[in-house]
Amino acid sequence: MRTLKKLILFTVFFTIILTINTFVLAATEWTDFSEANIQVKYKENEEESKKYYIEISNVTVKEQSTYYAFIQNGSSQKPNFGSDVEQIKTNATKTVKIEEGKIIIEDINEFIAKNGDISFWIVECQGAEFKEALAATNDISKPELNKVGSRIKVNFNITYYDIISNEVTGQYNKANLKIGKVKDKNVLVAIKDDENKNLDGLLSYAKETTATFEQECSLNGKTQGRIDEKLDLDVGDYYYVYIQLNTNNGMYRDIEDVCLYQAANKKQAEGCGGRLYEGKVLIDFMSSDFSWKNLEMGSYDEGDEDEDNSKGDGDGAQDGKETDGKEDEKIPAKEDKTTSPNILPDTGLKTLLVVLIIVSICGIVFYINMNKYKNI
Repeated sequence: MRTLKKLILFTVFFTIILTINTFVLAATEWTDFSEANIQVKYKENEEESKKYYIEISNVTVKEQSTYYAFIQNGSSQKPNFGSDVEQIKTNATKTVKIEEGKIIIEDINEFIAKNGDISFWIVECQGAEFKEALAATNDISKPELNKVGSRIKVNFNITYYDIISNEVTGQYNKANLKIGKVKDKNVLVAIKDDENKNLDGLLSYAKETTATFEQECSLNGKTQGRIDEKLDLDVGDYYYVYIQLNTNNGMYRDIEDVCLYQAANKKQAEGCGGRLYEGKVLIDFMSSDFSWKNLEMGSYDEGDEDEDNSKGDGDGAQDGKETDGKEDEKIPAKEDKTTSPNILPDTGLKTLLVVLIIVSICGIVFYINMNKYKNI
């Protein structure tokens, strides 16, 4: 009997120890991130250009765990997580989502837009316990910028123009706009003959020349005003539009872009059946309304422009045709071949004289003959 009691006590004790041990082991089984695959991806969004996020795959997510993300720019120094789970929840930059067994840190656009490398940490919590599960310092590669000419677009209408960014720009949405005429044909020919329409040469040209118009504008919004009232546009000529995003004293990364435009006349109605506006605008070189002139290598000479593209109101020009400063020459009348080149005689007067002479001679002859017959 005593042996049976000892056996029962031993069994109960062993079961309790085993249960506690199992519970402890289960509570402290943390996620293994040693083989984690970290990638920056994005989702297309109709209202915004792109929504970037961090995807962590090749890990076995624990059902009993909650994950929190701490993200920062420009420093790999570990932030203060907090001393307990509640503080971790408060201090965390992002709450992590689990999708199809992958850890997702959503909406990191603001960190991509800011200057400096991205570092992040994952803190894993189970009950009242927590652990730094992953430290990725300076391991996040920001997406590369789009090629020159497609980073930022400026759309010109008659009464307003707007600047649309195809890059992640953060919350500080200001841009510096510079416009100037392209006077170097080498730059234009290089763009015209390049199948890929590379604008790197135009970017260098725009940064080296002095713009004729500058303005700070709102990004992703309309700027009211007529561009042809702010800038003297010559129809048919080519202009660069250079845009540089305001970095807010270095907080955001420096993004610049340039594009080629052509000045053209345009008519545009305001709304459905609204007022009709007419004026000059700038047309993007990828537009079907854009046209190339016959370009030659060398310095762009404004005096060699086509007659069709001349303003018609400058010195030495009349009715839209250039005269190169020369005075108008009189055009001789067409020769009339029905008119004799010789001076015609005064036939009426001469005829009368001839008749009088003949009559006089006849009179004299008659008088002589009459005297002759009288003597006989």
